Amino acid sequence: MLTTILFDLDGTLIDTMDLIVACFQHATNSHCGAPIPREQVLPTIGLPLLEVLEAYAPGQGPLLYHAYQEYNRVWHDRLARLVPGTPAMLARLHGAGVALGLVTAKRHRSLRMGLDLFGLGPYLDVVIGFEDSAHHKPHPEPVLRGLERLGRAPDPRTVAYIGDAVSDMACARAAGVCPVGVPWGATPAAELAAAGADPVLATWDDLITLALEVS
Repeated sequence: MLTTILFDLDGTLIDTMDLIVACFQHATNSHCGAPIPREQVLPTIGLPLLEVLEAYAPGQGPLLYHAYQEYNRVWHDRLARLVPGTPAMLARLHGAGVALGLVTAKRHRSLRMGLDLFGLGPYLDVVIGFEDSAHHKPHPEPVLRGLERLGRAPDPRTVAYIGDAVSDMACARAAGVCPVGVPWGATPAAELAAAGADPVLATWDDLITLALEVS
């Protein structure tokens, strides 16, 4: 049984793939002369945004970041979608006494937009954002910081980190918790499995079964 579950946000609890790609393409089209291709954006999801933008256009990271955030502010609520079954899954696990948390590379102001839009905040016992750690995924510090605030120790038998990216799986493995993948975000199931996801979920019902050992 799992006593503690930490979740990524984008591509895991909420479907923001189209929103993220649109924000990247707006920023790069506005300041780099052409929109970045979607297939170049998806592998970067889950990594610190400013670092990704600076790597794409050295010296223009802050400018691109500002354009990205302004577009996100306007379009977030219209393009973000809830992954089906997310509130029911969180309610079931929370009601069963599982400690739940969020670990994301997004800043608190941005992550709060998604939590508030879909009413997910009340189910989460801890929220770890960009500001809460010196190092970021795939470094284990964000997950370890979440466990520290929950008063839990890392244990791959009882603690899991759920995400949709290779960096999430690497973070979980480095932190000494169970890496669990979801295939409805940025990364196909086969790539998550190759990155160490064990298991890759098909639906949230699979997580409930894994966590609570129900049949």
